[in-house]
Amino acid sequence: MKPTIYSAQATQINRGEKVQFTGRLSLWPILFLPLTPAVLVVAAIIYQRLEIPGVTQVIFWVAGGWSLCVVAQALWLLATFAATVSNRRLYARTGLLVIKESAINLSKVSEVTVQQSLLGRLLGYGNLIVQAGGSSECVLPRIAGPSHFRRELFAAIHINDERREGLTGMINF
Repeated sequence: MKPTIYSAQATQINRGEKVQFTGRLSLWPILFLPLTPAVLVVAAIIYQRLEIPGVTQVIFWVAGGWSLCVVAQALWLLATFAATVSNRRLYARTGLLVIKESAINLSKVSEVTVQQSLLGRLLGYGNLIVQAGGSSECVLPRIAGPSHFRRELFAAIHINDERREGLTGMINF
């Protein structure tokens, strides 16, 4: 299966680079946010049964507005997240109005850490923290399958190292 490149990533990939793996955002953490409006709807139903005037309508409006905000946030996060591993670099991009882009050479990656909560382990999402050269750090928040992404990143690093060693061996010959 050929990896797809989203428009945000396509602008970052340099000529001569090939996409090895594309990460995606997990929607599980976002999907749990509608639980708050659901609790408000239950409260509204209870207030309606108690026949307290006016409170029920306010709660329904708040729950509806909250639900719209949750859907807007989910769409926003999906549209503004990109994580790609090429044969030379790791690219990460978040944001639409305020954009944060990171490009880390695979040869400079020193540590890759996966952070998952219990719920994240059960639902298959977590944060991936990539450190390069000790000082720079790239955080991929709420990424789907962070352990799989880490394995793909290590595979790309290994291929990159073999390519560099092959080129060095040809020069030294």
